[in-house]
Amino acid sequence: MEMEFPRWFAGPGRQSIYAVLSSISWVEHQKLGARYSVYKFEAKTYPDHLRMTAMLEGGFEPLSHADYIALKQEFEQLAEL
Repeated sequence: MEMEFPRWFAGPGRQSIYAVLSSISWVEHQKLGARYSVYKFEAKTYPDHLRMTAMLEGGFEPLSHADYIALKQEFEQLAEL
């Protein structure tokens, strides 16, 4: 079965949100206290593939696109402070 992309997820406690762009790439938006960071990943190593599998197979909370955008905007507001 072919998966459709992009897909969106939240990590534990919604401190990180993820946009899975393809079967090998994703963007992580991370909130640490009052700090906000964005990371872009491409699964090139085995641990990266494991993380991707965890996201896609239920280890993370699925989000709708609207929920992802709302959380992303909330995170981005931290950068403006």
